[in-house]
Amino acid sequence: MVQPQEGARASFLLRADSRARSSLHALRTTLIVNNPAIRSSVAGCLLLLLSLALYLINPVVVISKHATRISEGSEIYKLLNGDIETIHISSYLFNVTNAARFLSGEDRKLKVKEIGPFKYREIRINKDINLDSDNEMLHYTPSTNITLIRELSAADPADVMVTMPNVALLSMSSMMSHKPFWMKIPFNLLTSNEKSQAIINMSAHSYLWGYEEPLIKLGNKFLPGWIFFTQLGLLDRFLDRERPYKLVVSAANHNRFQVMKMNDIAGLTSWGYGEKSSDCNTFSDAYEGLGYPAEMTPSTRVRLFRKMLCRMLDLEYVDTVMTPLGVKALKYQISRDAFDLSEKNACLCPKGDCVKGYYDVSPCFYDLPLAMSQAHFLDGDPSLLERIEGLSPDPKLHGSEVLIEPTCGVALTNTFTMQINVKVDDVTYNNVAKPFANMMVPIAWFKIHEIPPTLRFRAAMTIRGC
Repeated sequence: MVQPQEGARASFLLRADSRARSSLHALRTTLIVNNPAIRSSVAGCLLLLLSLALYLINPVVVISKHATRISEGSEIYKLLNGDIETIHISSYLFNVTNAARFLSGEDRKLKVKEIGPFKYREIRINKDINLDSDNEMLHYTPSTNITLIRELSAADPADVMVTMPNVALLSMSSMMSHKPFWMKIPFNLLTSNEKSQAIINMSAHSYLWGYEEPLIKLGNKFLPGWIFFTQLGLLDRFLDRERPYKLVVSAANHNRFQVMKMNDIAGLTSWGYGEKSSDCNTFSDAYEGLGYPAEMTPSTRVRLFRKMLCRMLDLEYVDTVMTPLGVKALKYQISRDAFDLSEKNACLCPKGDCVKGYYDVSPCFYDLPLAMSQAHFLDGDPSLLERIEGLSPDPKLHGSEVLIEPTCGVALTNTFTMQINVKVDDVTYNNVAKPFANMMVPIAWFKIHEIPPTLRFRAAMTIRGC
């Protein structure tokens, strides 16, 4: 049993110890507060720890990932659910200036003069949007509306008359050149009876958006599974809005917006995907251009895909630049070997008869012998210009530029050119098409312009919010 005196002594000692601890704490506090050296040392340690934390966990990256994430209710998700003004398309037609002399054989070279631009605005609507959060995939069906931007065009295309190669006649004549002679005879009779011409006159609007050609109408009537349209318009067929397609893109930050599947297939069957899959025909590192992954570096591989391109286009890093928006951007261009006859492009030339500077697009356009190149055959083999007068390839006018903000992966600029050509084989059997025999005929080129100002502004706000 504790005696009263011992209890009083213990209580006294506890109170004395408490007072001593309080005095010591007060002394320490006084020394720190009143001693600048100690105060600075403590502040320095705190700042050092804060700097280390910022180094290990970059808050800009953390915030950017949150701001540009693809999730229900996010800014990007709202943008994708609305009408998006994605690109501007400037169209230039190669108007023939020596039609009579070329068709008569007096001139070996086809002389052309570029007419344009006729500038169009693409409004994109993504239908049937479905975000699979568990698998981090975004499903949607793109559709587009195209309208003329009259104030940015050289003229109203409906008021401009052009003299142009007849794509339908030249294409079908070239296709028939590989058929037996007994099949060529009725085709010759058909072109003669229908009075088809190798060079035709019409408005630029009709040539771009649809004109009546007897061969097309007959093809639609007798071969509906092959040709389902009754009019032929160059830009109309190029964009091919009548055949919807479904896309699946990644919603994960590390490969955000990467195309994973089109119509439930992870590659382009037009180029042999599924039979002999390769990097050439799969969607690896392919993006539509609406957005890119976060935390990009100059070594990040990027390929551009749009259905109208009928392929993936490799981009190569050029430089890191400061944009007028006041943000740093990675600058890319279409790879200089994108149109080469290299192994990585082998699937694009299954017949093995290609020339540097273009690729075959017939599998994507009803098997018509069409080829795609950069404008004015930029970076192409000189032989492509041998029988053409009026083309002047210029990297500044006909090249490409893609700017991407690397932290957020926001697309700032996306500009490139594509030219449609008809690859005419030996059509000497047909008197109408004969002058174009064994010739790559340039028809028109399109500049796919940078992202319009409204979308660039929203992109800048997103970046600054990061």
